[in-house]
Amino acid sequence: MQNPIEEHLNVLVNDISISLDTGKQTRIDIYDLEHSLKKSFNNQERYRENGGYAVFANALLALKKQGLITELGSAKSNNRIPPLKESYWINGSKKVEEINVDAFIMEMSDLLDLSYYKTNKKQLTRQECLKIKKIYHFIKNKEKSCCVMREERSLMLFYDLDTGSIEPEKFLSSTAGETLLKRLSLSVEDLHCRVIRESFTFWKDEDADFKAINNVLIVEGLATYNTFKSLMSKEQWYWSNKPELLIFGGGKKIISSFESIQTLFGQRKDMIIRYFGDLDPEGYSIYSFLKERYLEYNIALDVDCYRFLLLVGKDYTKDILTQQLHLEASYKQVLDELSQRIPESESALQKLWNNKLRIAQEALNLEVIEKWNEVSLYAFQRNNRRNE
Repeated sequence: MQNPIEEHLNVLVNDISISLDTGKQTRIDIYDLEHSLKKSFNNQERYRENGGYAVFANALLALKKQGLITELGSAKSNNRIPPLKESYWINGSKKVEEINVDAFIMEMSDLLDLSYYKTNKKQLTRQECLKIKKIYHFIKNKEKSCCVMREERSLMLFYDLDTGSIEPEKFLSSTAGETLLKRLSLSVEDLHCRVIRESFTFWKDEDADFKAINNVLIVEGLATYNTFKSLMSKEQWYWSNKPELLIFGGGKKIISSFESIQTLFGQRKDMIIRYFGDLDPEGYSIYSFLKERYLEYNIALDVDCYRFLLLVGKDYTKDILTQQLHLEASYKQVLDELSQRIPESESALQKLWNNKLRIAQEALNLEVIEKWNEVSLYAFQRNNRRNE
C-alpha cells in the first residue's frame, strides 16, 4: 500500500505535469512543495507519523527517476538527509493535439483571410491556431461587442492563452500581436477597439489664445523644456519666434504622442511647429521620423536654438557613449536644413558625425544664457537676421 505522503505528492506533481505541454517545464521550490503537501494532512503530527521529510524526499527522488521532475543544476542543496536540491523542474506531460492544417484553414476562411498561412503552414503552431480561433469567434459575434481600448480587447481575447513572456493585455500592442494581425490582414479596428496614445506634456504662454495658437516648439529633453518654460514665464525669450506652446518631446515618445495635437487643435494644419533636440544621431533620427510621419504638418528645425547651441556648446562636445542608431539619411536631412540657414553649421555638423561626437541640448541652460547678457543676446539675434 502506498504511503499517504507519496500518494499526495504524486497527485500534486502529476496535476502540474499534465497541465504543461510535453517539452515544457515549470520551476518548483521544494519548501513550497513540502508546505503544500503538509496542508493535505489535518495537522503536522500526522505528517510526521507518516514518515515526514524522509518519505517526502525519497518520493521526490523516485519521481526524478521516473522523469517527471528534473534536477535544477544551479540550485543549492537543502542540507538535509536525504539531501534535495532547493529547486526542481516539473516536466510537462500533456500531449499536444496534432493540427490538421488544411482543415483548420478551410474552417477559418469563411471569415478570415488565411492566404499567408496557405503558403506558410509551418507557422500554424498549436498556440497560433488557438489565437486565430479566438479572433475568428470574436469577429463572428462582433455585432454584440462595443468599441473598447486595444489593451482591453487584448485581455478579453487572450487572457487564457499562452502569450509567452507578454502579458495578455499587451499582446496586441506587441510585435508578436502586430505580426499576427498582419498575417490575417486585420487591423485593430477590425477587432472593434482603438489605440489611445499617451499625450505629450505642454505649457502654454499665458498671453496666447489656446484656440488661435500658431507657434509651437517641441523640445526633446525635460531639462531644456523646463529651462525654456522658465524663460517664457519670465518674459525673457531672447530669440525670435517666441513659442505660444511649448511641448516636451520625451525623446522618441513624441513620434507617437504627437498624434494628440489633433485632439487639442482639431484639423488645424497651419501651425508653425519647430523642433529642438540633441546634436547627435538619435536627435537627428527623432526629428526625421517625426517630420516623415506627420507630413501634413509644417515641422522644421528651430534654427535660432541650434545656432546658439553650436556657438555655446563647443566646450561640451563629447564622444557618443551610448548605443545609437546612425542613420545617414536622418543626419543629411538635418545637415541640409541647418546649413541652408546657418552656412557655418555644415563643417561643425560634419565634424560631429565623422568623429562620433555629440552636443547635448542641455548645454543651452540658464547659467550659460545668463553669461550672455541681454545686450549680447539681442546682438546675436540681429546678427542671425542679417545672415538669413
